[in-house]
Amino acid sequence: PLMSVRKVLRKQQKVLVVWSPCGKYGEYFGPVVAAFKRILQSYAHCQVYDYLDMLSLPDNERRHLLAYPIAWIDSLLLRPDVKVIIVATAGARQRQAENLLATPPVTKHCLTHSIPPLDPMLFPYLMRRLQDTPNLAMDYSRVFHVRFSDVSDSRAELDGIVSWTRYRLPQHFPALAYSLQGGRYLGGSKFEEPTSEVLRELHKALTNHPDYQPPHTNTTSPSPDIYTSSRPYTLKTNVINGGVRDLVTSNQNDTLHCQKNEPDSPA
Repeated sequence: PLMSVRKVLRKQQKVLVVWSPCGKYGEYFGPVVAAFKRILQSYAHCQVYDYLDMLSLPDNERRHLLAYPIAWIDSLLLRPDVKVIIVATAGARQRQAENLLATPPVTKHCLTHSIPPLDPMLFPYLMRRLQDTPNLAMDYSRVFHVRFSDVSDSRAELDGIVSWTRYRLPQHFPALAYSLQGGRYLGGSKFEEPTSEVLRELHKALTNHPDYQPPHTNTTSPSPDIYTSSRPYTLKTNVINGGVRDLVTSNQNDTLHCQKNEPDSPA
């Protein structure tokens, strides 16, 4: 049976946010991910782990990560109570492509001093683990693929990972929040709204990105996005434009269906 909204809101879900600062504009994703994690904490009621942000980890997790990084990743993947959010960016896509090569090429955008040392170690390793564990890579209850569509077009999406459910943010925040909690959207119910401050933080981070395109004029993708839904999740326009508090859903479906034969218009 589906969780009740009351039970959903009481549970703090552990999530591992996986992203890469690699890529041409990789450094601009740091503030985007930071704002995203704050929304996950306050809006989606999550305890967020990020191996590129040591302060996000409890002391015991931090010690384990520093001592045995690979074993730490393995331990989280073996825990059914920990869910994984993978942020699709050009740099993440690049890391995944390099992982498929026997001898990864040297990439100038991934050699700067700003790239944390755990990124080239753990991101490719996690991609390999998912590649070698199809049951996990296609576990829609544990693995979530997200993309910030205002700054990353569909070419950034990763292959072979929960291919039929992809979340475009910020449009699909409500769907993501309920899915992370193991529930689904129940008409008329919503999570406690995030603060104006955190929404403004996300808006600022997105608009500062060199590839930013306003939500209604994003035409950078050469092909349309692959998501369809008869009643897609949306945010009120003023959430995106003004960063106000009312992050809401309309009377809408809780699932995002992908039909490659009948794609939506570009995001």
